[in-house]
Amino acid sequence: MKFRMTCPKCGSTNFSIERDNRSYAPRDQTFEMIFSCRCGKQMFGEQIVKEFDRQKAEFESQLRAEAAERGEELRPEPRVEPAAAEAKAAPPAAESAPATEAPAAHDDDDPPEDYDEHDDGVTCGWHPCKNPRRPNSKYCSRDCSNKNARWRYKQRKNTEKEAA
Repeated sequence: MKFRMTCPKCGSTNFSIERDNRSYAPRDQTFEMIFSCRCGKQMFGEQIVKEFDRQKAEFESQLRAEAAERGEELRPEPRVEPAAAEAKAAPPAAESAPATEAPAAHDDDDPPEDYDEHDDGVTCGWHPCKNPRRPNSKYCSRDCSNKNARWRYKQRKNTEKEAA
């Protein structure tokens, strides 16, 4: 279960914390925060941080008590330093090099007769392209997607001319 701050007045999680756009002085960002709940409760700046810390400490103590009742030991989550987080988020340069290469250029050839535009293969959906497709897409690039769209448009135009 994850911690979620609640309104100290009504206990609701339906509130907003926004930045005060009227503050112009170069100050700590916590002074610019405004907590607003539907019940009418408002808090400003350090009040929000203090209430958050209080609720989080209470939540963690409840978790420890529940874990003790079950006979388990609650392990604290490892604290990740900002520099370490950036190092984990950025993949090594050797691994990212192939992914940044541009896909090979393709001709605007017409696809073969047995071309299936709904193919679920792992390669690009544009027939002459053999590159792997992007996640959540049938094409390896925007270029291949546009080529397929142009081809389908030409096909529709040709069928409209034949029908007329």
